[in-house]
Amino acid sequence: MSGGRLRRLAAGGAYATALVLTTFFVTACDHKGSALAPSGGPAVTGVTPGAGTTVGGTTVTISGSGFAAGGASVTIGGAPATNVAVVSDTAITATTPQHISGAADVAVSIGGKTTTLRSGYSYAAPSRSDNQAPVIAGITALGTRRSEPKSFADLDEEINVTATVTDEETSLDKLDYQWNAPVGGFNGTGGTVRWRAPHDAGNVELTLTVVEKYQTTDDAGLPISKENRTTRTITVSVHDSSGEVADMANTFMQEFSRQSPSASQIVRNFHDGCSGKKAETDDVNNNQNRYIIQNYRLDPAQVTVSFGGTCKYTDHGARTGDACGYVGATWHSMNRNTNKTETASGTDQLNAIFDSGRWWLCNSDFFGKTTNPMTTSTSGLVPGRFDGGTQ
Repeated sequence: MSGGRLRRLAAGGAYATALVLTTFFVTACDHKGSALAPSGGPAVTGVTPGAGTTVGGTTVTISGSGFAAGGASVTIGGAPATNVAVVSDTAITATTPQHISGAADVAVSIGGKTTTLRSGYSYAAPSRSDNQAPVIAGITALGTRRSEPKSFADLDEEINVTATVTDEETSLDKLDYQWNAPVGGFNGTGGTVRWRAPHDAGNVELTLTVVEKYQTTDDAGLPISKENRTTRTITVSVHDSSGEVADMANTFMQEFSRQSPSASQIVRNFHDGCSGKKAETDDVNNNQNRYIIQNYRLDPAQVTVSFGGTCKYTDHGARTGDACGYVGATWHSMNRNTNKTETASGTDQLNAIFDSGRWWLCNSDFFGKTTNPMTTSTSGLVPGRFDGGTQ
């Protein structure tokens, strides 16, 4: 064989050797990028799945070799992966960290040596969406007494307050319910609480704010925390029921006994829907026309509040009401026709109702005895005492 042919064969052999080495190098790389591995260290050849969202949390399997040499740590895009576990010499599982959109290097470190698969994993931002705010469909405030009006409370009474809430994305038990009121106090949490009314009458506004906290992404696709707030109020009317009925009844009794002002004014606190208003107007007019009340005594009244209850005296027919008042009264009067003094003494019963946000007198029935019965129908009195002198 000539020297020239020997040179050509030698050249051909070198070319073949280079081709074999190049083929081995390409086969060892993952299709996502190139592998950089130190001599004698672990090697990374691929990641499955090779893509996930920027919020992280995707479980991946890293393929390669030399993983069983010792404890392994993994970074993706420079951030440490979590839940790293060496499955075998050729497989590691891990959970991806958060990262901005784009390709990220995957690096495995074992025994002080690190191998990197360039652009081994791809991040893509999920579709950005904002939650709808919670909806407070309504709030009810109701006491525990039978037939008690809604949105009503007596002084220091504890009532139930319940909100009806809906939310499309978040379960109701994950929402934050924030109850507030300028006075009184709340007991409990969530959509149903108890509220104790203050010791002062008046309208009190109860406010509920429902807060929904949720995760979404920013413009870079990274997770951010956001919240929605919805607020609704309800007004509770706080009453001193006994005191309010007492004030009306006391005023009525004083004016009836003083025979002033006019009948229409004296019965101004009787409800228009009660038959007692007309009957009492007639009685006041009749009394003023026939008698001169010379002196009188009004004892402190007793009041019971029982919504939809029945007052105890029934000689005039059963009287139902939301409150019943009882007052002892004595009048000494001169009959205009006979010029004789007559006395009426007994107990007056008054039934009252709660309507349109306030208390009203309804019927008045006098139970007692008279000498030459005086036509009087004095209304029930609640706590208070009035001693009338000669008119």
